[in-house]
Amino acid sequence: MMDVVRTSLGWSLCVRPARREDANAVERLGARVFDPESAIAMRNAVLEHGLPTTAESKSVAATYYLAAETEGAPLVGMIGFFRLRWIGPQNGFLGWFAVEPEHQRAGVGTALLEFLLNRLPSLQVRHLLVETSGEGSSAVRFYERNGFVRVSTIDDYWHDGSALLLYRRTL
Repeated sequence: MMDVVRTSLGWSLCVRPARREDANAVERLGARVFDPESAIAMRNAVLEHGLPTTAESKSVAATYYLAAETEGAPLVGMIGFFRLRWIGPQNGFLGWFAVEPEHQRAGVGTALLEFLLNRLPSLQVRHLLVETSGEGSSAVRFYERNGFVRVSTIDDYWHDGSALLLYRRTL
């Protein structure tokens, strides 16, 4: 399955589900956007859940999508969606959402988010949650600009002592 979406700047992006063979490209994206530990976690997420259809385990159901400017071109972004089995099915989580630095602020993230949001009603998802950090960061501004509302803050959560910020968007 390959979808074409448009960014706010009019670029066309090819979006498709991640596959196991994408793991190295996903790790490179993670290293450029986050840190080496996160890059490995992103790679492992694709290896564990990178199937043409939603992968299911005892506790998590996850799907990751990749975006490129053309089919077969280098990866420019990734967005994930997952559900935790012990939480009601009306709740879903945004997971491993990243855009290559040189493509940030060009509408790629918004296009990926809209792509995902358009799929959630068929899954009976009413609330999309995302965990982030960095009070006042570009990620926080992005989520707030796209209709997410902060519902919780957990101080001293991350390894660097920063707070976990939990945001929710009701669909």
